[in-house]
Amino acid sequence: MSERLSCSNCGAPITRQGNETRVTCPHCKTDTELPHTGGGGGGDMPNIVIIQAGPTVYESSSPPIIVRRRSSFPFFGLIFFVLLSVGISAYIRHRASHIAESVEKSVEKAEKAAERPPEKKHPH
Repeated sequence: MSERLSCSNCGAPITRQGNETRVTCPHCKTDTELPHTGGGGGGDMPNIVIIQAGPTVYESSSPPIIVRRRSSFPFFGLIFFVLLSVGISAYIRHRASHIAESVEKSVEKAEKAAERPPEKKHPH
């Protein structure tokens, strides 16, 4: 398979035979680099230039941003606070009911004592 191209120096027609990458011009004798066709039927492949660059250095006047993983403490702290609040309120209600019972018993004793006539002491 031959492909017709032109010389990069004088423009004379040159012919590529197969997958040649270099052809000498029959007119001016200049060697011409030819693009690789790839052989896949897709036509000429573009030349690829690889440039290796060093590491990129960024200069900034602002301090670096430090990203930290969020703690699960707020969630568990909230649960602890709710449970503690419920426990304290239950304890207060329990103590208040015992105090109320104690006051009621004291009031009943005082009322019974007020209804009863005083006891007379008998001399012996």
